[in-house]
Amino acid sequence: MSFLDLPYSLFWEIIAHLPAVDALVCRRLSTGARRTLTSPELCLSLILLHFPRSREGRLLRDCIRNGAYSELKQGHSLAPLFARLTRRYYHLGNATPWRTREVQVLKDDNHLHAVHTWDRVLSRDGELDPFQAREPLWAFGTDEALLVYPSPDGQGFLAQDLHSQLEASVPFDVSGKVIRRWCEEQPCEFLNSRVAVYRHYATAFDLTPVSGGIVGYDLTNGLGVPEKTQSFPWSITWRSEWKIHDLGILQDRFFSAHNATHYAVYIWQSSGGLWGVNDPRERLMIYELGEATPESDSTGEKKAVPEGPRLVQNWMNSELSALGVRQRISPKLRGIYLDAITWNTQTQSACGHIFVHEEDHRNLEGPHRGVLRARHHHVKSTGVPLTLIGPKWVDECGCEVIGDSLLSLSRGGTLLPHQAERIFDPPSWPGRAPCWRHRLYPWLTLSEVLDADAGIRIAARHSLYNHREPELQPVLFVQGVDALHFRDIETPGSSALDEKNGDAEEANQKVNDTLGKKRDGRDGYEVQFSPYYWGRLMTKGTIYGDERWLMGEGENGTITILQF
Repeated sequence: MSFLDLPYSLFWEIIAHLPAVDALVCRRLSTGARRTLTSPELCLSLILLHFPRSREGRLLRDCIRNGAYSELKQGHSLAPLFARLTRRYYHLGNATPWRTREVQVLKDDNHLHAVHTWDRVLSRDGELDPFQAREPLWAFGTDEALLVYPSPDGQGFLAQDLHSQLEASVPFDVSGKVIRRWCEEQPCEFLNSRVAVYRHYATAFDLTPVSGGIVGYDLTNGLGVPEKTQSFPWSITWRSEWKIHDLGILQDRFFSAHNATHYAVYIWQSSGGLWGVNDPRERLMIYELGEATPESDSTGEKKAVPEGPRLVQNWMNSELSALGVRQRISPKLRGIYLDAITWNTQTQSACGHIFVHEEDHRNLEGPHRGVLRARHHHVKSTGVPLTLIGPKWVDECGCEVIGDSLLSLSRGGTLLPHQAERIFDPPSWPGRAPCWRHRLYPWLTLSEVLDADAGIRIAARHSLYNHREPELQPVLFVQGVDALHFRDIETPGSSALDEKNGDAEEANQKVNDTLGKKRDGRDGYEVQFSPYYWGRLMTKGTIYGDERWLMGEGENGTITILQF
């Protein structure tokens, strides 16, 4: 009797011991094996066994809890879904992309300017490294798998659905505007012969799925296996536009955050003697986004609509001091964030928090470092209720290097061994402040993609000693997934090494030696990407993505997208 004819309970005991890749390959044994191994019941069990934390695995559990189990079995979509997940985690576990492609963006345009970060750099052994990267001029929505970027022809912005690679124009007129959240091309006034003031605006759009389109992972249309579609699956409609500062903003620093119902912006304006005070002018404003447009848009066209974005909080220097988030002349602010839900539909009122993230480091230099040098690396998250009703949330963590050892400083001030259990904080909630930079001293994390629900971390780090030890080159690594099969293949980038070294065999050996390097430590299992991808992703010092994608900006100014 063939093992395919065994009772399901016994057959499951056998197949459950196989790795996911082997279970997938066994479909090739025979027609009977394929029929058995592609049954919805078995594929559902295999997905929940091997990939319980994947995005699709979480959706499956929700579907089962909601009583849609019969619809899942009738859909006959679980077999390709299991194959898709096996492919994804095979490439994630081996730190190699399944597909790599580039998206061309607008370069060297006078109307595109990233908002400046603080004048702070890391200094060690006379070498200077950036401490905080500027925000890119493109954005990625994880839940929507949507990339928005400036069109290479300079005519506006495009939105690309990563699943179908279809694109649509964003209805935003860029003429006469400088895009840095954005401001008018011409100043509204001059404070003196050298200092100009610009009116800054924010524009909101509604993003809704198109009826019949395949958006992301639809349980009724293949659960993660989007069907072919000829139309862009999202509808992008202009919602509202408003001025974010009554008096205008100098060329100073500001940070913003938003969700579907609220928009927040923090503005830091250096005094420079212009305001007659020493401390900078600071302001944190929170807007409640209405469903209607404001009275007029940036073109001056009148909109006779009574409702629109409403300023609900306007905290200035004194209020920010009372909340414990005022930055003064030595700013530590890294960013501001909002809870995912800040509107209570039952009470029709605001809820949730705004979070202020701060970061300081003992090796900082620059005008914004402050008079007192930090004692250690320190991160802090302060959460304030949008209504100012209720307690304030504070979470902080720090680490200090003593000799060659890395110690973690707890909230109580006691030195403890560096704790790895904070590896996947925050779990999609910005209230946590893990000490994320120093996980493997002397390596320093520059940027990371943290998909906490999936348990995946992809991080970019470089050594504090790479200037004097060339073998300690910057690395990208993935953590939190075991390799389903260790690879021994030629990868993209080997041709570049062939050119450089003149010896193809030696070059390929160097590539394969660096790929797939594994480390089992207190931080868990990790695999290193090829050095080839550093230049294609980390030119601007920031990476984005989740368990499905990894993207960053390359040396040629294009967006490189790795799909797993």
